[in-house]
Amino acid sequence: FLGWNRFVSLPGFILGGYFATTFSRWDERWQFWVPALACVLGVPGGVFFLFSSVPWIMFTGYFLMSFFTAMHFGPLMAICQTVVRVRMRAVAVAVFIMMVNFIGQIVGPLGIGIMNEKMGPIYGADAIRYSMLWFGTLVGIGAGTLMWIAARYFPRDAERAL
Repeated sequence: FLGWNRFVSLPGFILGGYFATTFSRWDERWQFWVPALACVLGVPGGVFFLFSSVPWIMFTGYFLMSFFTAMHFGPLMAICQTVVRVRMRAVAVAVFIMMVNFIGQIVGPLGIGIMNEKMGPIYGADAIRYSMLWFGTLVGIGAGTLMWIAARYFPRDAERAL
């Protein structure tokens, strides 16, 4: 099951970069707007995945969530390299990857676990679903909102890096 995730995420990686590059010809802020929209669009897939009892709806939600969450990696790595000076690009990408992994592999599971313990008395066995829903929604919409706001400063930061 998890192996299929790679087949669904791959088009997300490719299309995220393609859409950001194509749309940024008209306005360079699309490099932020594409991943921002993808983060927000992945949230409904997570809801279907977590709360559906029908297998095909659950898998469709999981695949949609995987597809949209993969769309942000390419554009954000390109942004990391655009807003720093040439001699700092490798360090900028390394810090970006480190922070993504830190948040995704340490803060995320820890936060979901803490919420699960707090929600356990209320929701019982479904507490994990609600914890993942709450945390995933917060992260998806929060990240999308922050990227949308960051787009406002991108032209100035990119110009300063030259």
